[in-house]
Amino acid sequence: MLIARTTVAQREEAGRIATDAVDPNLTVCVPIDGPRVSQYHWHGREEPTEAFRLQFRCLPGQLAQLMKPIHGVPRY
Repeated sequence: MLIARTTVAQREEAGRIATDAVDPNLTVCVPIDGPRVSQYHWHGREEPTEAFRLQFRCLPGQLAQLMKPIHGVPRY
């Protein structure tokens, strides 16, 4: 079993990505954690941001196909 993770800004987007991975059997399951709050510096200011982490649990033979839709997710 392998685990791949990604983080997105919106709960709805997390749900859509999870469904897109589970429906065609690209992953065994996708737990969604969040909202999680991250603190970081951006342009000289401290910024808090909420995000949702997806954890894809997949078999080795599923990983390459699973990565295609994950890499298509816009970064925030």
